[in-house]
Amino acid sequence: MNSMVRKIASTRGPARGQQGRPVCAMVMGLGASLVLGLSACGDGAKIVPTSATASSSAPASSPKFAFDYDVTTVWNAGNYAPSWIQLDLGKPVTISRVRLNVAQDPPGPTTHTISGGPTPDSLTPIGTLDGNTTDDQWLELNQSANNVRYVKIETTKSPSWVAWREIEIYK
Repeated sequence: MNSMVRKIASTRGPARGQQGRPVCAMVMGLGASLVLGLSACGDGAKIVPTSATASSSAPASSPKFAFDYDVTTVWNAGNYAPSWIQLDLGKPVTISRVRLNVAQDPPGPTTHTISGGPTPDSLTPIGTLDGNTTDDQWLELNQSANNVRYVKIETTKSPSWVAWREIEIYK
């Protein structure tokens, strides 16, 4: 797995520290060893998308459910890979990370390419998440990109229908 990818195990939301602030556990592969770190990951720099579109959606599974702050709702493509969802951030900004909460059954190998750009027709790859994933797992890509209004997550490999509980974009 790419060392820029952080996998964060979670059951229904972030862990809370002593002062009630969200805490993120980060696991990054470094050769044969793993490094575990904790960091505050407050919502101060979170970008709220204005809308979303998708390659397809299952009945009663709107793309807006992917960014509604509720991991019990899901955007589901109603199809296997390849499938995609694209978020409109409202205006071009610099992004620093993308967090994805997986909705997947059965678990298995997946590949997700995250692209961004100022228009839907001018997207460039920001990074790829490639590895085994399970339901309700947080995936994180830490990679800065400038002049991004649209963020597209395209799943090209998955053992299940493509679906996300939450997608979070940060400045």
